[in-house]
Amino acid sequence: MPKLKLAEDVQRMVTEIQALIELDHPNIMKMYEYFEDPQAIYLVTELCDGGHLGELDTATTDPDEIRWLFRDIVCAVAYCHSEGLAHRDLKFENVMLTECGGRHCGLGRMAKVIDFGLSSFRQDGTAKQWMKENVGTLYFVAPEVLKNEGTGKENTYGAECDMWSIGVMMYILLTGQHPFMVQHVSKSPRAIVQQISHGVLRQAPLSDAEVQPKACELLEKLLEKDPTCRVSAMSALEHPWLRVPLVRRTLSRTTSKDSTCSEGAPKRMLSMVGRILSFSKFTRFEKAILTLVVHAARSRELEDLTRAFHALDSSGAGWLSAAGFCSGLQKQGIQLSEDDLQLMLGCLDPDSDDKIQYTDWLAATFEPCGITSDRAIEELFDFFDLHGRGTVSMSDLSDIVEEDMTAVIFEQAQPDSPGFISKSEFRTLVISVAGKLARDLEWQKAQRGLNHH
Repeated sequence: MPKLKLAEDVQRMVTEIQALIELDHPNIMKMYEYFEDPQAIYLVTELCDGGHLGELDTATTDPDEIRWLFRDIVCAVAYCHSEGLAHRDLKFENVMLTECGGRHCGLGRMAKVIDFGLSSFRQDGTAKQWMKENVGTLYFVAPEVLKNEGTGKENTYGAECDMWSIGVMMYILLTGQHPFMVQHVSKSPRAIVQQISHGVLRQAPLSDAEVQPKACELLEKLLEKDPTCRVSAMSALEHPWLRVPLVRRTLSRTTSKDSTCSEGAPKRMLSMVGRILSFSKFTRFEKAILTLVVHAARSRELEDLTRAFHALDSSGAGWLSAAGFCSGLQKQGIQLSEDDLQLMLGCLDPDSDDKIQYTDWLAATFEPCGITSDRAIEELFDFFDLHGRGTVSMSDLSDIVEEDMTAVIFEQAQPDSPGFISKSEFRTLVISVAGKLARDLEWQKAQRGLNHH
């Protein structure tokens, strides 16, 4: 963003960066880095190259995929709300699409929520209706946000406003029309406010488009004008229209390595369990290296791990509880000793808040073969060598991981140049961690073989 423009709205950029640093969810665009030069501030984020939700061709899109995409959006919003954050500007342009596992793999698209510049964090101890600013894009704004428009009053509202915006997007995508305004009729902003605030939900477009009854039912709940009666994100995830069989998100997909779906899923999950057990024995330095690898990994390299996360996250909360994790393993027929289970939970939930976060899951389940290739190490190094100096500095790393973890990495690397790690030193670090992980996994396989005999 140009600094001349930024001077007009410093707070919006600060809010955007703060939110993206705090949030960690597969359906929220990941920010990897931010830096500035004299002219501008730059954000480095994951690539979402499938266009935005409004560009989706509903005529040629599988109806179930539309349901999957809206489930993605609601999952992201449910996670935000559980973290005390309201987005406040949900619209088509702020929901990007990306191919699951990369293009041409046939797994469909995934939605990623972006642009948190107007978002608001609820502070501890404040009321659930903590916001009063009239912000957002008019066609998607909830009635309670518009109550302050031209009145001089300070009506407060809460995160329920996001659910209204989801309802507007869903209605338009399914019917091609706005839920409260007749298409192609020019209206002043004041008239639009009146229609949203006092108009009646239009039923004719739903009938004309032959929208499914369950979808109509959910729309009624999302577009409820009383925010205290509007459906919450967590409750919406339980609605039948969003309980679509998530084939692309489960571990039951047949692959070239697995001849049957039923046999393949437990094998892949068991492999992940083995990697988590290995990860639990790693030092802070080794865990930090794997976390760095995950930040730089390509989306297709994380696809199986992301699907496993979704499969275990049955509630759609965006994180795994200890109970949900254990229940998911049991459904896959995986039995663990209490000691192993506690060891795994200890490394997956380092904060001990009963929340296994997405990135912690990825770091603990990443495969060693994805770490040591020349391409992987080269891309990982280039990812952190932001200035193309041929070295990674402490400041480069501390922008991605906590400062104490950065200090541990540099202590282990013992670079020739204080404060800078060369490419060869970086390669040695990564290969040593991958080698330890691979050796531990081989030992686990040998132990399982002995136990079977």
